Amino acid sequence: MGARCLLACSAVKFYAAEQRPTRFVLPPPNVGSGILMTRSYSSGGSPVAAPLFIALVAAGLDVSAQANPVAPPSAGALGNQLNQELPQRLPSRPIDIPLQDNATQPPVDTQDANLTVRLERVRFDGAQVLSDAQLQRAVLPWLGRDLTLAELRTMMAAVEQLYQLHGYLAVSVVLPVQTMLDGELRLLVTVGRYQQPVVNTAGEREQAFLNALVVRATCKQACDGQTLIETAQVDRALYLVNDLPGVSARGTLKAGHLPATSAFGVNVAPIKRVGGYLDLNNFGNAYTGREVLNAGVQLTSALLVGDQLTLDGVSSLEALQHATGLQQVSANYSLPIGTLGTRFGGGFSHFEYRLNQQFEPLDAHGQADTANAWVSHPLWLSHKGRVDVRLTHEQSRYVDEQLRYARARDVDTTTLDVSGTLYGNRKIAGWRLSTTMGALTYHDPLDQMFDSATRKSAGHFTRQRLDAFGLMGLDYNWAVYGALRTQVSNRNLDSAQGFVMGGANGVRAFNSNAASVDEGWQASLEMRYQRPALGLQWTAAGFYDAAQGRVNRNAWGAGSDAQLRLSGAGVYLAGAQDQQYSVRLTYAQRLRDNLDADVGSDQLWLSLTRFF
Repeated sequence: MGARCLLACSAVKFYAAEQRPTRFVLPPPNVGSGILMTRSYSSGGSPVAAPLFIALVAAGLDVSAQANPVAPPSAGALGNQLNQELPQRLPSRPIDIPLQDNATQPPVDTQDANLTVRLERVRFDGAQVLSDAQLQRAVLPWLGRDLTLAELRTMMAAVEQLYQLHGYLAVSVVLPVQTMLDGELRLLVTVGRYQQPVVNTAGEREQAFLNALVVRATCKQACDGQTLIETAQVDRALYLVNDLPGVSARGTLKAGHLPATSAFGVNVAPIKRVGGYLDLNNFGNAYTGREVLNAGVQLTSALLVGDQLTLDGVSSLEALQHATGLQQVSANYSLPIGTLGTRFGGGFSHFEYRLNQQFEPLDAHGQADTANAWVSHPLWLSHKGRVDVRLTHEQSRYVDEQLRYARARDVDTTTLDVSGTLYGNRKIAGWRLSTTMGALTYHDPLDQMFDSATRKSAGHFTRQRLDAFGLMGLDYNWAVYGALRTQVSNRNLDSAQGFVMGGANGVRAFNSNAASVDEGWQASLEMRYQRPALGLQWTAAGFYDAAQGRVNRNAWGAGSDAQLRLSGAGVYLAGAQDQQYSVRLTYAQRLRDNLDADVGSDQLWLSLTRFF
């Protein structure tokens, strides 16, 4: 009876430790006498020999929790932490659209500048889109007054601005030669139409595709001189062009050759066909090496116009020097589908790790292989912001091995992401809502039994995340920034799906391996000061981070209903040169936590990135 209890208890502790590394433990065994019978993993999931736990019982080993528990992280947990800390490419600024200003020019001094006319009524000739009542409301403040020529032109500019507020970019209001009778003034309104758009690019191969994209965004089918010029169409055309990898374009709007037409031009800079980045930071895990090197290269428009192949690699410096550490390689390819901005892509990644320090006697190592396919589409593109939708399907296999005992599981997920960004006067805000539906499968009956007796995470699950941020400029140098990340789920999750509370992109006073939960939130508030110096744009900031989460969505045993709380504060100094260099130094001090494990001291983060 005692042997059976030790077997069951030991097995449960091993399983639980893989799931939540901050709560449970599988300490390094004190290998004594006895024969260790091992099991190896095969593709069919069948055991080759008796489970390791039988050997542990036979050897009389004590597999119990330590007073200060630290459990070996799994491939899913390490991969999840790594994805939180991968360097992000510097975001591009909102697209500059230097279009010709079609508003009426301010009046100049003439000999008739002091002449006035009595204005009682205004008649609009050629007006389209807007009703006469709307136009009359625009000129109402000037009616019943004696007006100078300058004041008349101000009134005409107000009519043009009304059209622009309704989304019509090329509008002119002209005062034709006339004789006023009974105070009635006649104004000629012209709403501009597209002449055939012209795309100027150095590459002949891209000319036809970009022309088709711009025509589809502006005139829908063909520009026959009948389509009115709308701001939304111009915005969408320029964003679609600039969203293509390696492409940078600017728009111009000039008077066309035909009456009431405007020529929309798109000037495309030479396409950057090869790019990449190199990043060195100390964001890594203590058990695989803190110092991490990231590198990547992008090949753009190599096969088709607008396609991109990216190759990325991650390695802890420890893995380059010793047998322990982590490494990951990935390849991704994407290409545009049609001329509406739809994009399709897919990729594959391979991740390996081997733990150091107290886990070396366990020979703890593992790997993860992930393949994904996705499709994205811009729902709304404007100088005011954008909304995008993306659908991703991903398949992952995780294998973890300790003392030659291997455990494998598959995770298949489908995620729907809807994200948006809004631009305002010295303000920017963004959000992302994602819903993931997936399934966790254990191949071995023993693993299924452990799961049924503990966390019950196998089977179908749903996970939802809502992330948001806001940046508001107070003046030329000062700004306030806030961010919020949240996650909820319908059941206990695998460690690969957990919500990472710490790390350089979470509560910065704690390592990324300090806490991972099924459900939780994390918020940050920063006060930033910005100014250029030494050729870089520098940002100095003070910040406060906080997080709270539930380790298990559904409690399954003593201590499994724990609520974790973290908070910290600190400062950082960051410098960047647009799309070229980035450096950041962060100091964060722990303020509060209720973790069972010792997660280390205050954190000093350093990241050096070079884009090329």
